[in-house]
Amino acid sequence: MGLVGCEKEEPKRQEAQPSTLPSGAPATPPTQAKEAAGTTPVVDCPAGNYLFDYASYNLGALLNPTGQGPMKVLKQTGTANCTISSLSVGQWICSVNEPMGAEISMAQAGLSATAKIEMTGTAALTFVGDAPGSLQVKSTDLSAYKMKASMNLGGKEIPFPMDQMPQLFGNEGTRWHYACTAESLHLKGDVPGNVSVELTMKRL
Repeated sequence: MGLVGCEKEEPKRQEAQPSTLPSGAPATPPTQAKEAAGTTPVVDCPAGNYLFDYASYNLGALLNPTGQGPMKVLKQTGTANCTISSLSVGQWICSVNEPMGAEISMAQAGLSATAKIEMTGTAALTFVGDAPGSLQVKSTDLSAYKMKASMNLGGKEIPFPMDQMPQLFGNEGTRWHYACTAESLHLKGDVPGNVSVELTMKRL
C-alpha cells in the first residue's frame, strides 16, 4: 500500500500483505480519519456508493455552536444512500432510505419547547475540487427534498424557526475537507455563517 537469503542470513523482513484498499485510496487508519479531514489533505478518495447515517451529522454544533445556546439536539435518526462521483469535480446525490429526523429541545425566557424535524426525498449538489483534500459546493438541487418541522410549547403547536436550520450539506460556497479509510469517507464542512460541521459516510 521477502527477500531471498544469501549465504549470510539477513534479518527477516515481514512480507507485505495485499492491500484491500481501492486503487488510489489512502491507507488512513479509521481512528485517524476525523483528524485527517481538514488537516492532512487526502487525494483521490474513491467514487461510488455510500451510506450516510444522520446520527453522524454534527447538527448540535450548528444549532448551538457555543454550547450555551437555547437549542439542544436530543436525538438524530435515519439514513440515506449517497452516490458521489470523482471528488475532483462532479455530483453528490443522497436519497433518504428511512426518514431522517431530529428531536430538539429549546429553553428561553423561562419557557421550554420541543421540536421534531423530518427529512425525506433526494438532495443533490454539484462541486469542484479547489485544493488537494477539499471541494467547494457550486450549486444545490433540493426540488425533490422535503423538510418539515413541528414545535410544541406548553402543549400548543407553534411555528418552528426553519431559518435557523442549516441545509444538510451546505449551500453554494460551502467548502468540505475530506479524508478516507477503506471503509468510510469523513467530511468536515465550513458552512458559511456557521461553525464547522462533520459527518461520516460508510462505503457500500
